[in-house]
Amino acid sequence: MVTKQFIISKVLITGSIQLTLMQQD
Repeated sequence: MVTKQFIISKVLITGSIQLTLMQQD
């Protein structure tokens, strides 16, 4: 069963990766 904490962590990690890619562009 997926917990809310796991979902939040996944969203934060994905957001951080997207921000990094945008900054590199």
